[in-house]
Amino acid sequence: AYNIGLEADIPKTNISTVLSYENIGKDFENNTLPFNRSGTERYSARIKNQFFKNYLQVGVEYNYFIQHNLLSNSQQTKWGFDIKTQSKRYPNIAVSFKPFSTIRTFADTLNTPLRPLLGEVWTSKLSYQYKKHGRVWRFMAIYNKSNSKQDTTSYRNDLLQASIAYTEKKLTTNLTIGSMKMQSSTQEYI
Repeated sequence: AYNIGLEADIPKTNISTVLSYENIGKDFENNTLPFNRSGTERYSARIKNQFFKNYLQVGVEYNYFIQHNLLSNSQQTKWGFDIKTQSKRYPNIAVSFKPFSTIRTFADTLNTPLRPLLGEVWTSKLSYQYKKHGRVWRFMAIYNKSNSKQDTTSYRNDLLQASIAYTEKKLTTNLTIGSMKMQSSTQEYI
């Protein structure tokens, strides 16, 4: 098994790139891993750029995954993105789409032979801070939606949260409200 990566900034631009390749051979054996990851290959590329004097940051991610099983091969291509603003004067907005649900990294997602976990995670955040005469108001709203499917089981989670914080000298007050909805279902085949 091996993993090779290259990270570089393109000279005279704000563009950064990350390229990686991972190969886990069919005979790979590791008894400490919770899943068998043998027979997998992954190609990935990420590119990120900043615009308008670093006010806007845009990133795009590409993943190509190959799984070699005893009798067949399967391939999958997934795209992801993230967009965010960074300002002290205007509200900040962030939106991202990750193509593999609820798993931190791509390598952790499709690692069970013949039982792929498919899905995606949408995340969005809106925040704003207002300061005047030593008083600070902070406003924030978050929305997160995730879907996943493994074999005959599907899962969906929706989270919406809003908060307001007020700070003045030694006093801080915070109000947070939210809503969470979770659904899961299993289909049986006879």
